[in-house]
Amino acid sequence: MNIGSIVDNAYLNKTFLELAEASPSALRGVGAAKARALRQLFNVSTVRQLAELNVVKWAAAITALADAEGSTAEQQLDEAVELTFPASDPIAVDTGPHTPPH
Repeated sequence: MNIGSIVDNAYLNKTFLELAEASPSALRGVGAAKARALRQLFNVSTVRQLAELNVVKWAAAITALADAEGSTAEQQLDEAVELTFPASDPIAVDTGPHTPPH
């Protein structure tokens, strides 16, 4: 992950611990006005508090479930198997003599 794509330039040299305790304005696109609104509306004054908001967790969960909702269990299983055993793997073929069952 390129941290520069998600934090304001003033926070580029901060540790993750420092970022977690920073104002939400440290996040690219939030800014001071939106950080004030988060403080007023949700009593959030740090990035950590923003991440721990139940409404944020609920929104992330709903989005993840919505992304999976369109596929069937069989499709999900097929995708999981494909990740484990990609189709590009060679297939083992026994070319030895075949003895018919008795």
